[in-house]
Amino acid sequence: MHAKSAKFAFSMLLSLSSIPLSVSAANKAPIASNKLQDLAESKEEAFLIRRIAEFWKDEDYKLVQKQILSFLIEYPNSKIGDHLRAILADLYLQENLYSEALKTYQTIKDPSTSEKVLINKLQCYYELSLFTDMIKEGSPYLKKSSSDIDLRKDEFTFLMAEAYFRSFVTM
Repeated sequence: MHAKSAKFAFSMLLSLSSIPLSVSAANKAPIASNKLQDLAESKEEAFLIRRIAEFWKDEDYKLVQKQILSFLIEYPNSKIGDHLRAILADLYLQENLYSEALKTYQTIKDPSTSEKVLINKLQCYYELSLFTDMIKEGSPYLKKSSSDIDLRKDEFTFLMAEAYFRSFVTM
């Protein structure tokens, strides 16, 4: 997995796994920090998120994939769904499963999450020789600054140059 994507994925999972879930003495109901309550709608959902994070820490990425897929089936509208889809797509990309990765990236609805994984998504287009799609997806970022893109500017510029070159050559 690319270092920047791995950092994004790991920091997301680590922050979720380290949030304690405790029981209120007054009503015996689970109480989580506001961050977890914002993301997880039930204690079962919070538990599954923490479990995925633990498998990630153990570097058991096949199990992470399976757990994320199960989670997304169980909680298709979860607030953390797009983050998990990004992680899943990055894992597919790492395994050179470009079609699967691209399909998964395309299901991400949150613009911020989508921007964080844009270069990885462009890599999938590149590997699948979908240069026109690459240009369509990446060209808006040639004109605007984005901290996520700027961190990997050389890679982004290379991919976009290749896309323009190869689409021109095939005309």
